[in-house]
Amino acid sequence: MDAGCPLGNKIPEWNALVYQGRWKDALYRLLETNNFPEFTGRVCPAPCEGSCVLGINEPPVTIKTMEVSIIDKVCPSLPSFAPPLHMLDYSAP
Repeated sequence: MDAGCPLGNKIPEWNALVYQGRWKDALYRLLETNNFPEFTGRVCPAPCEGSCVLGINEPPVTIKTMEVSIIDKVCPSLPSFAPPLHMLDYSAP
């Protein structure tokens, strides 16, 4: 399913985290491949939804809505949003 996203977002992984109620972890997983999900989640035409295999028999997963929901749910609840530690550049002076 990753191939359906031009950014290479790990869609099945963050969908699973949301299903488990692990919203912050889902955000961090999303940020591994997308630096601006608060923007791209709203303007992307969602080619991933056409690649969703569930769409063979049922409506596909609403991936675009899920991405926006992660941002809307997690970011306002954090006093100061910071990326995961592994994304920080420690080589800068």
